[in-house]
Amino acid sequence: MLRKLTIHCHFYQPPRENPWTEQVEVEKSAFPYKNWNERIAHECYSRLVPVLPFLSHNWGPTLLKWMRREMPGLYEDVRRQVSRHRNALMQPYYHAILPLCDSLDKRILLEWGKRSFRRCFGYFPLGVWLPELAVDLETLKAAEDAGLRFAVLGSHQVKAGVPGLYRICGLRNFCVFAFDRSLSGKIAFAPCELFEPKSFVKFMRDALGERGPYTVIALDGETFGHHKKGGDKALKALVGDGDFRLTDLNGAYSLFFRHFRESEVVENTSWSCAHGIERWRGDCGCNTGAHPGWNQRWRVPLREAVDWLKAKIDEIFFSLSPEYFKDPEKALLDYVFVVDGRNFRLMNRFLRKHLKRTGKKFSVDALKLVEMKNAALAMFTSCGWFFDDISGIESQIVMRYAKRAMELAFDVSSTFLEGGFLNILSKAESNVKEYGTGKDIYLRFVAPLSKTHEEQVAQALKEHEAKRAFLYGSVLVEVVERRKSFEAGVCFETLKVLSKSVILGDERSSYFIRLSSAGGRFVFPVDVDSDERWAELQERLHEAMKRDLIGFFLEVFTLIQP
Repeated sequence: MLRKLTIHCHFYQPPRENPWTEQVEVEKSAFPYKNWNERIAHECYSRLVPVLPFLSHNWGPTLLKWMRREMPGLYEDVRRQVSRHRNALMQPYYHAILPLCDSLDKRILLEWGKRSFRRCFGYFPLGVWLPELAVDLETLKAAEDAGLRFAVLGSHQVKAGVPGLYRICGLRNFCVFAFDRSLSGKIAFAPCELFEPKSFVKFMRDALGERGPYTVIALDGETFGHHKKGGDKALKALVGDGDFRLTDLNGAYSLFFRHFRESEVVENTSWSCAHGIERWRGDCGCNTGAHPGWNQRWRVPLREAVDWLKAKIDEIFFSLSPEYFKDPEKALLDYVFVVDGRNFRLMNRFLRKHLKRTGKKFSVDALKLVEMKNAALAMFTSCGWFFDDISGIESQIVMRYAKRAMELAFDVSSTFLEGGFLNILSKAESNVKEYGTGKDIYLRFVAPLSKTHEEQVAQALKEHEAKRAFLYGSVLVEVVERRKSFEAGVCFETLKVLSKSVILGDERSSYFIRLSSAGGRFVFPVDVDSDERWAELQERLHEAMKRDLIGFFLEVFTLIQP
């Protein structure tokens, strides 16, 4: 008996980058890898590339962006497979709970996801995987308006209540694949012994023997190899077994779209919260189960804080953006290409298309506005509310992007928002007493991550011996003038540096002192107002080093004092 089956794998990671540097910080809990993206890529993504043609799947844009930058070989393998087989669905750009977003943010996130998908894979998507499968009718209508044809939901999310292919009442011609929630859950939460290849194939053969001619299951793609060790081998065994005929949802839609039954959607439901969508705004009781006795009351003030901040950010954006952009909403929709690509070519193309006039400061201020809105969208990534405590790295990601948005808001409007945000966040109590409240966690773990342009350049000069130009984080650093002196095992350098931000386009000319010895390398910015003054200063310092080492160090120490 040939069993027809679709396995849909949802591949996703939150935006783990430091918003100021666009680099992922070291995450100690991911040891022996540098961060969780890298660890899961090795345990799962790279192992599943050979079976991608047989699956239906979606890739989070923030995961693909990281992969393109940090693991380009793996990114190209995935891109090539999807472009060839066209068996992928899109995902909204940031993993926000769409029923909790307003109509404009729904539109932006869907459009950004669609455009990012097209840029990566070379074709327009037919279907969409909604973050956490959180759904209401307005969300599905927004997907239909974005040109999409279908979504994936669990069987409990349609009023018919059983797996099947449905046209959604209240929409023009939008459909959903209601996957078999029961079977999907059995696989996702099965003991690891089930993922021995022969056991897994037998389980699937027996399970599908009890069902109809076509079955759809959906799981986190990370199940196969990361959550379940050896799961990648089990999936490969199933794909290679002659009893199964696997297809993807795009192909199934083309075959069955004329034969959909009708049903209504069960609004404000999701696939990982028994209470609908409460997991992302309240202490509903859903958690990972790893910390018995903990509560999630902190979710309420965290949601209130970002909702409050979003309203303030939108007020600033829509009051100021008409001064800069021909059409602010169109500019926002196009900005995804800059966020996704982060290079000067894409940035300049965006500016030429959307700005009302030219000018360096004008361009930088315009980019601060759209980047502020980008950070405000990123702070709604669902992982921030999913886990057990506000001290977790996922909740800190939410706070990082909130801080970035607030800093940019202050730059463009002189509006100080941090006090109000932290006032709300102080009501969020951690289950770990030593961490205090959300405000304490923000000040202890999040605020120190903020890096100014000059701090990034200084760190770049500390870590790299650059002969000319290199990209460090979000800043292109070019050493245009360098003078060295050596004395008693100490290398003293005076550096003139040109730098430009890949995020905001602002250019700086700055001056640094670099000291290197067996004890390490130290870099200090020097505040001078002209090349002439800098030439005099470096001449004096280099001469002082040759003449009197102690006097030289005293002069340097005096110079670098704030």
